[in-house]
Amino acid sequence: MCCFLCRRKFKNEPSLRRHEQLSDMHKTNLKDENLIAKATRDLKALGKEPTSNYRDRAKERRLAHNQPTKPKPHLPRKPQSAHKEAEHTAKDTPSKPTISKGAGLLAKMGWSTGEGLGAESGGRTDIIETMAYAPGVGLGAEGGKIGDAAQEAARNTKNDYSDFVSKAKDKARERYERMG
Repeated sequence: MCCFLCRRKFKNEPSLRRHEQLSDMHKTNLKDENLIAKATRDLKALGKEPTSNYRDRAKERRLAHNQPTKPKPHLPRKPQSAHKEAEHTAKDTPSKPTISKGAGLLAKMGWSTGEGLGAESGGRTDIIETMAYAPGVGLGAEGGKIGDAAQEAARNTKNDYSDFVSKAKDKARERYERMG
């Protein structure tokens, strides 16, 4: 056991590690490039390479998940002068319809209109329709969607609100009795 940088011998490895961490002489020798080069040559002569505690975990993840070693190059950005010219031409021509925030984020990740979602573009292509429900009405209740209750009330009651309320109570009672 010895420190090739300081040229000192030690009885065991813990005393060598303590020297590397606490010794002022070792710290000053680490600043001298000539001593570092000489210690490295001596280590190579013995058949040992200076080792580092660094472990490239990102490289390990790329290998494990079959990722490319180099990411895809980004599109070059327009220079500022071209950006100003684009603003002038945009004022003259009618603007494009604005896209939603989600579509913009997907476009930045490589998705384009008409493609399916997912890694192989095999996912759904149709939009997910939103349905608005009347406040206070549970999901799945008849007439729960906005517009349905008003249409049903007009069909069933002929504009008599008390008749609609009584029919709604009767239907609620029937559903309660069916539950057991």
